[in-house]
Amino acid sequence: MTTDSAPYAEFVVDLDAVAHNVHTLRAHAGDAATMVVVKADGYNHGAVAVARAALAAGARELGVTTIGEALGLRAAGIDAPILSWLNTSAADYAAAIRADVEIGVSSVGHLAAVAAAARTVGSPATVTIKVDTGLNRNGVSPTEYPQLLNALADLTRDRLVRLRGMFSHLALADEPQHPVVDRQRTRFVEAVAQAKASGLEPELIHLANSAATLTRPDLHFDMVRPGIAVYGLSPVPELGTFGLVPAMTLTAHVALV
Repeated sequence: MTTDSAPYAEFVVDLDAVAHNVHTLRAHAGDAATMVVVKADGYNHGAVAVARAALAAGARELGVTTIGEALGLRAAGIDAPILSWLNTSAADYAAAIRADVEIGVSSVGHLAAVAAAARTVGSPATVTIKVDTGLNRNGVSPTEYPQLLNALADLTRDRLVRLRGMFSHLALADEPQHPVVDRQRTRFVEAVAQAKASGLEPELIHLANSAATLTRPDLHFDMVRPGIAVYGLSPVPELGTFGLVPAMTLTAHVALV
């Protein structure tokens, strides 16, 4: 029996399915660590609940877009490493530094803003370089990359910034054998080599999204970074489900048959 106050539609999130999917992805990742992406409120599944379930299932780190998303996780008591990678140069980097949130930098301007915040806070910022290898969404462009490396080398010597990692995003990983995927891998490896030649030593590098985690072990590097697969959707449907279980169910009352 329903009443007028009962919801006409609701969605239910199965956190056991999230845990199952994380176990599945970790099995594909081999020796690589797993960062679970919980951006956009965990793809509307509830970022805090998904993050807790994923970490309990063996994920090591979390990924979000904005600093605000990262601070929400910290406010909920989550102390795992969090990377925030898509912010404007006017973002509240001081708050990120205080909350021990790792910051993705995609330009010299972003790096300068992070360094200024570190000076204000009086603590070094932890950063990861995002290089653009072909997606063209965000990331350091090849033309600006040498300048960013020089600036970062100076800031690390001054102990204003700690370089933790380097990463990039794939554009066509849902077509695992597309030549663009290999081209991006080559560009990424070259960018890492260029950073090391500049005296910078990233602690970890990562490139693989959901599709690459499941289909391209040569792209796993130190860590994989699945998003949509965590929630049970196959990133390459023509290759099957990979054993993933959808985590969300939408139900509604019938109004008319």
